Amino acid sequence: MATTEDDLRNHYAKFPFGVMDSYQVLLFMSAHTERHIYQIEEVKADPNLPKK
Repeated sequence: MATTEDDLRNHYAKFPFGVMDSYQVLLFMSAHTERHIYQIEEVKADPNLPKK
């Protein structure tokens, strides 16, 4: 049994910033993770970052 977009659009979660359906939550989680990856890359590129 496959999950459809309709299934994801019919389940909701309440967050401090509003209500999102499951489809929106999946998009948000991936974008948020990508944001942190860019932050990690920025820190690693800093010449003042201590090396091992």
